[in-house]
Amino acid sequence: MQFQLCHENDTSLRLRLDRHHLSGKEEQILSDILSLHPQITESRFIPQPQDFAFSFKGSKARLFESLEAISYGNILFLAEGLPKTEDFSCSAPAKRKRNHKRIKQDEENESLA
Repeated sequence: MQFQLCHENDTSLRLRLDRHHLSGKEEQILSDILSLHPQITESRFIPQPQDFAFSFKGSKARLFESLEAISYGNILFLAEGLPKTEDFSCSAPAKRKRNHKRIKQDEENESLA
């Protein structure tokens, strides 16, 4: 995740995301990810400037490394929603029919020979 440091003190940070706009789902997913982070004790999203403010414990360097490792692509994928089973076309039965026809033809060819 790309961000700029806006404000920091010993136990809290405010980061501005490099994304110009986060949808509600993206913001919720990112908030959930941050709430599960072991170093973050409290987080809050500020929508207008696209900032996250949070309190933390432990090393700032380790926190920054772990925040940079969060992939926006994964957040976007989850926000857009996973495909539903009805969105997939299942071609397996058609293959079985073709295989069944081929086996039948092979059997007929063997019986003629």
